Amino acid sequence: MAQAMKNGRATCSTCGKESIAYKCGGCSQDFCFSHLGEHRQTLSQQFDEIETDRDQFHQALVQQKETPKRFPLMEQIDKWEEVSIKKIKQTAEECRQKLIEYKNKHLIEIENKLSQLTEQLKQSHQENDFNEIDLDRFKTKLAKLAKELNQPPNSMIQQDSTSTLTPIPTLQPHSSKLTRLCAGKETCTRIMSL
Repeated sequence: MAQAMKNGRATCSTCGKESIAYKCGGCSQDFCFSHLGEHRQTLSQQFDEIETDRDQFHQALVQQKETPKRFPLMEQIDKWEEVSIKKIKQTAEECRQKLIEYKNKHLIEIENKLSQLTEQLKQSHQENDFNEIDLDRFKTKLAKLAKELNQPPNSMIQQDSTSTLTPIPTLQPHSSKLTRLCAGKETCTRIMSL
């Protein structure tokens, strides 16, 4: 258990005296016999503090599990949800209106093109002036109009990366002991902030 430095002695890190010393396996410091006990007592006190902190954390966890709906910030989250849903519905309605406007403009354009084609067909029929090339051209124009009717150009939904929603507020722990226990631990951070 004791490690000899020179002549079987080492300097105690607490009192600085050279004597038979015992090296601590945790901090690697040397202690004389009387200060070794004090060092162990300090370690025991620190261990007791950790157990007390764990007990307090366990009690807070049990309380949260027993009354999740009565958590003080639950109202804030409910209000955020309500406002966000209202904004989403409003944005969706605005998008529907824009889509209807776009569709109506698109249908008017197709209708105008169809009127032009109808006039060309009437004129060619009245004058009895058409051949296979004209018939292919009329068929192609009509097929193109049908395709435009079924697949409007540039019609797709793009999601805007800049959201109009306000992000949910981040919760901060109120207990300094919880902060100390959770500092730097990813899972604890996820529990403490939404």
